[in-house]
Amino acid sequence: VAHPGMGHHALGARPGKLIVVLREQDHKDFWRHKNDLVLVRKISLRDALCGAVVEVKHLDGRTLQLKAPLNEIIRPGTFLSLSGEGMPIPGSSTRRGELLVKFDVEMPGSLSPEAVKVLREVLPDVPAAPKQPEATADKKPASFFLSHPSAETMRRLERDLHEEEQGGRRGGQIGRAAGRGKG
Repeated sequence: VAHPGMGHHALGARPGKLIVVLREQDHKDFWRHKNDLVLVRKISLRDALCGAVVEVKHLDGRTLQLKAPLNEIIRPGTFLSLSGEGMPIPGSSTRRGELLVKFDVEMPGSLSPEAVKVLREVLPDVPAAPKQPEATADKKPASFFLSHPSAETMRRLERDLHEEEQGGRRGGQIGRAAGRGKG
């Protein structure tokens, strides 16, 4: 950041520029993408299905309460967006980016037979997927594996979110939070 006329004053010469260099520090919970703040928050499967209220301690010390819209299921990778809770927008004293909270839904390791029975009674059936063709000697079935992306991969993915914004999508499902800051 350069401030003309605020630098060294020498006799008989015009004052120089004061140049301030800012370095952004990493944060354990948030990362910055342009003017937005991004946060990944883990929630239980129960909260994802039945409604979640998540409290977030903002960088400025306030506690924000995020409420998923009623009767909406939070799917893994869903984003909740709070306008005006991101970083200040350069050149504006009042506008700020968004706080984007991405939900990581934690699945239980196992279920009791009773829990399975209750879930089968209350959850709707999902239509069966079309049957896949049988594997032959020249066509083997695809194998899949689950992995967790590295922090750097997540940062790259988050950077691309805004580039997709023109199409109305942001790399995941986006909801508007019902709650606002408290405190």
